[in-house]
Amino acid sequence: MVCGGFTCSKNALCSLNVVYMLVGLLLIGVAAWGKGFGIVSSIHIIGGVIAVGVFLLLISIVGLIGALNHHQVMLFFYMVILFLVFLFQFGVSCSCLAINKGQQVILGFITYSRVEQLDIRATSTHQHYDQEYDFPEADPLFGLPPRTIDWIPASDPKQRRRRRGRRSGLLVRLRIRAHRAPLPSILPANVQSLDSKVDEIQARVAFQRDIRDCNILCFTETWLTRDTLSESVQPAGFFTHRADRNNHLSGKKKGGDVCLMINETWCDHNNIQELKSFCSPDLEFLTFKCRPHYLPREFSSIIITVVYIPPPSRHIDGPEITSLDSM
Repeated sequence: MVCGGFTCSKNALCSLNVVYMLVGLLLIGVAAWGKGFGIVSSIHIIGGVIAVGVFLLLISIVGLIGALNHHQVMLFFYMVILFLVFLFQFGVSCSCLAINKGQQVILGFITYSRVEQLDIRATSTHQHYDQEYDFPEADPLFGLPPRTIDWIPASDPKQRRRRRGRRSGLLVRLRIRAHRAPLPSILPANVQSLDSKVDEIQARVAFQRDIRDCNILCFTETWLTRDTLSESVQPAGFFTHRADRNNHLSGKKKGGDVCLMINETWCDHNNIQELKSFCSPDLEFLTFKCRPHYLPREFSSIIITVVYIPPPSRHIDGPEITSLDSM
């Protein structure tokens, strides 16, 4: 057998892949051993070592199969992957050589376990409690007079330990189940020109959790026209259904309008059906049927109606009662 022939190259490549397999198994075993005995506490380091070991094991298996079967396509991709691994390792090695001690601390390469941190805290506690510290040039603005101040020792961490638990209460449970509540959360408001309050609504949705997780926003007196697009007034995460005032049916040119904004997380727009919208001089309403993602078994759907009754101008009781009865 001449060294440099096909058989010699095949045996050398098989031996190299066997070594790769052993190294991969060794990496996986060392990571598991370090985690089991508590030598390494960082789960990120352990996960990275295990991932490298598994990757090296898979690559060695591919190379071994390609070398034994003389599979050219598999060997080609094997060489390409090894070349990319070489470039990555070369770049990481150069980066590691360029990092100094301070940058290692900043990047978190030097870590401490909980036991080591407690030991550092215990050894760094000042034992000389009667030591006095003088501040001769203290600034009176910060309330430090030019006198001695006794050092106050830190208390024992065991004495300050308290039991920790989860907060309870109806409000906390409702916030946890924001979009899976038995009944929807509804926020009604008489906005009086929705177009002028778009910024306020968007800010409240962005920074107030209760409003952001609200399922339905019901607005009356939006004062919107056909020229106003729904996308220009709706906040992020909501879609709008509205019933603008008909000037011919209502006999009025300004005011009115009702609007529903439904949270997309609570109910998809494909599961919403408009049942009826009504407009008259004395009453305006909009009715929708929703089938949200979560409902109790006792309910098959939810019917939502937003109603606006304008203030009477000439009469008080008659038209309102007639309109409500017709609804």
